[in-house]
Amino acid sequence: PHTHRRHFLKRSIRYSANKEGAVIGPVFSIVGDVGQAHELGGSYKGTVFPERPFMRPSLEENIDRFANGWSGSITE
Repeated sequence: PHTHRRHFLKRSIRYSANKEGAVIGPVFSIVGDVGQAHELGGSYKGTVFPERPFMRPSLEENIDRFANGWSGSITE
């Protein structure tokens, strides 16, 4: 992703992969507040950001895969 100055977003992206798949995304402790302002629209440190989703499009595209991965994991 394009970032400015200290490249917080770029440096915050982590991944975990195994034979079943991978999870990729930003670390909340690094970019959580400003990431939320960009993703959903809002203000951060006096600057108002328009909604600019950078993770939601991938989530929406893969929501069925996530649901299937949890299927049967909680039982009574």
